[in-house]
Amino acid sequence: MATEFRPITKPVVTRILAGKVPAGTFIRCTQLTGFAIRQYDSKASFVVEARVGRRGQPKRLTLGTVGRLSLDDAKAQALQHLSEFAKGVDPAATEKRAKVATVTLSAALEDMLAARDYKASTAADYRKSLLPLAAWMKRPIAKLTGPQLAARYKALPGHSAKARTFRVLRAVWHFAADRAVAEGADFPAFPGGALRDARKGWASAPRRRRTIADAVMPAWKRAIQEVREDVRDYMRVLLYTGMRSIEARTLTTDDVNLGARTFMLRDTKTRLNIELPIVQQLMPIFERRIKAAGDGPLFPFGNIRKQWEATRAVCAWSPHDLRRGYVTLAHRLGVDDEISRALTGHAAKDAHGGYVVPTADMLRGDAQRVADALDRLATGRSAVISVVERQVAA
Repeated sequence: MATEFRPITKPVVTRILAGKVPAGTFIRCTQLTGFAIRQYDSKASFVVEARVGRRGQPKRLTLGTVGRLSLDDAKAQALQHLSEFAKGVDPAATEKRAKVATVTLSAALEDMLAARDYKASTAADYRKSLLPLAAWMKRPIAKLTGPQLAARYKALPGHSAKARTFRVLRAVWHFAADRAVAEGADFPAFPGGALRDARKGWASAPRRRRTIADAVMPAWKRAIQEVREDVRDYMRVLLYTGMRSIEARTLTTDDVNLGARTFMLRDTKTRLNIELPIVQQLMPIFERRIKAAGDGPLFPFGNIRKQWEATRAVCAWSPHDLRRGYVTLAHRLGVDDEISRALTGHAAKDAHGGYVVPTADMLRGDAQRVADALDRLATGRSAVISVVERQVAA
């Protein structure tokens, strides 16, 4: 880059606009120290540079494009910024902090989703959770007040749904706050106090505890006989594996190896491909579904709410209740926690667990034990084999 030292005057600007200054030229003004023009290939910009304070780092700030910003206005801005530099104020940082502090709720959400590399389905769930706050999406998140949040919380129906909405809002708020602080900007604390006044304990909305009730299992097993065969098979797969409903819905024939008695969950919530054993109870189901599916998904149906509702006369279990029940039953049977996590695709709880990579064969015995216990519950017996039954079996 060629550097010239000269007064920056209107004739100099005229030469630049006429294309008579080569690209890469940097003209430093000898009349106003720190004021300069930088010539690029197709444009030139007014800039100002100086140290922040007496011992600070050199900083450069672009003022505007030559031709769009007049020379007089550029010099006036340069004088203002040079004064700020001398006082230890970085105008570029001030501008950046102001920009960060006024980020909209929509922009903060998208920044968080991109930064954390969520799966597409998880990102869609976060966006869906904030739909009740659609009127706020283009507003600066930092300008939302406690009374506004409290009033909106009270106006929304459904305890669980709105608790989810405001948990996501809180996560986005904290992300925006962390980013603002990293840029040296102030950011208001999340107004959780106002929300707690709107509903005591909102932040700790009770986690669903509903699970498979032993006494209801026989009736539920009979109830699913009344639903369509493919939906019944889908329910049984959820019951005997504890997998997430979206994982079952995306299974294809390529994911199942009947010869090895295994199936593969691909790109799970924990971003892993997991090979799991097929228990005896599911072999005929997978055989039937593969025959019906050809080369496609095993469960290609759409909304099955009506089919699922057919079982609600017996109990109000949801697909995730079956997953929760599977994990609970595994615990009752004494299945090792790391094995239980592997069977259900949960992330390892610590770094050590992350080094353990159970194979399908390593998991098969415990998976079969849980499946057999479910069959026992379905016939009204205890999940745990009694001493007498052990003796008879022997």
